[in-house]
Amino acid sequence: MNILTVMNEDYSSYGRIFFSSLSKLSDYNKIEKIYVIDTGIEEETKAEFLSSYDRIWFIDSEVSHAKTSHNTEDWREIVATKVKGLASLVEAGESPICMIDIDCFFKENFIDEINFEADINVCKRKNPAVFRYPIMMTHIASFFCVNNNDKGLDFLNMWIEKMLTMDDNHVETPALCELIPKVSDLLTIQHLDQDVVSSNNLTDQSKIVHLKAEGTGYNSTFEHRTKRIASLINPSDYI
Repeated sequence: MNILTVMNEDYSSYGRIFFSSLSKLSDYNKIEKIYVIDTGIEEETKAEFLSSYDRIWFIDSEVSHAKTSHNTEDWREIVATKVKGLASLVEAGESPICMIDIDCFFKENFIDEINFEADINVCKRKNPAVFRYPIMMTHIASFFCVNNNDKGLDFLNMWIEKMLTMDDNHVETPALCELIPKVSDLLTIQHLDQDVVSSNNLTDQSKIVHLKAEGTGYNSTFEHRTKRIASLINPSDYI
């Protein structure tokens, strides 16, 4: 299987956590390629990652934002590039492939959670929330897998089209949540537990911890976001 993620220079510290934690798992040996869409990474940083990890493949993009803030126009461009990049890879026959956010920490092996018989695997929230009525945030796009090239590509193209119709800068997850119930009879969907594959907190159950921003200001800083895994690593070692 393969993995896709997106990184810019601003998120390179998260990238170090991502690759360091992933490479320590036995699951790492089951991964053929880890595609990283470059949305503004310095050449020196790319060289650092390439010299440390043998499965990285950087993909150039038309988007270049060395720094970005959550839920801004720059952010919208980056997340749109991520889904389009996944569609291109699926079209090229690179499935099974999982799209995983770069601000994730891999605590335990996770591949056994994926249902490879399903056309796609989506990450289901335990507690859905209203985004903009009537859209319910039932899922989160931080962990998403495609196993079936044809049906997966159809879904991704519909997802991209749905994002284009939304005015908000936060479009990736809302578009996904709006699309899933409309196509559930067209393909096989496996709903994975967010608390396992993209947990907001470090727990016994979590296999992947999503170091998601919690608002703006200090709550969006690297220091605050990595506190939840500070019992396992020293976050300052990755800056």
